[in-house]
Amino acid sequence: MILLEKVRKSLQEWVDKQGHERCWYYPDIFRRLCELLDIKATVPPQLPSRSDFDYCCKRFADEEYSTRDGLSALLGEMQVKYKSHSNIQVTDNGILVKDLLKVTDAEADDISKIGAMIIRRRYETR
Repeated sequence: MILLEKVRKSLQEWVDKQGHERCWYYPDIFRRLCELLDIKATVPPQLPSRSDFDYCCKRFADEEYSTRDGLSALLGEMQVKYKSHSNIQVTDNGILVKDLLKVTDAEADDISKIGAMIIRRRYETR
């Protein structure tokens, strides 16, 4: 029971963080939880490149604070991913698929994510 209280306290401290302290990258909370639960890393940590880090910071901010509920962040991510794709075109407002029969399972998952966000946004604004 004491362990559960320590874990709860650590998580509450993290949840209450603000500003730069509230980031998508949470090493302090995971270190503390690993210490409490006596978990040791089995592989060394690998940090993302600086450009990936900056991109994810922007994505986190968009998802957390965007009035579009993260849709703009997801569309931005997909624009980069499908930049030179011949069958899929992503714009600021949605996605265009030229031939659905040529879509891979992974691409279908991405399309579904975008579609679900667009539908949710339309439903919430009614």
